[in-house]
Amino acid sequence: MGALGFIDIASDWGMPRHDEDFGRTLGTWGVGTGAYVVLPLLRPSNVRDLAALPVNSFGNPVGHVADIPVRNTMTVLSAVDKRAAMLDVTELVDRISLDKYLFVRDAHLQRRRMEQP
Repeated sequence: MGALGFIDIASDWGMPRHDEDFGRTLGTWGVGTGAYVVLPLLRPSNVRDLAALPVNSFGNPVGHVADIPVRNTMTVLSAVDKRAAMLDVTELVDRISLDKYLFVRDAHLQRRRMEQP
């Protein structure tokens, strides 16, 4: 429950939050994950999630903002916010991993497996 995704009333009522994306929906329908992929400027992913990216983007209200400078500003601010939220994680990975690529890959794949129903 909420108001167009801007207000989260259900969490205040003690209901658990469920983040969903089309990649998970495809997984529920039996589509395999495919290979692990890392593309510049995108987070680690897999082939199924990359194929679902256009559908996920269509559901993002920022993409429907008509004013292009405002839309671009919102997109950049979102990217900066996500990167800032990951600074502590990046520092942790730098300290504890011998091979950063393998550590991030294994962590990503394990998280996605745990998210599947």
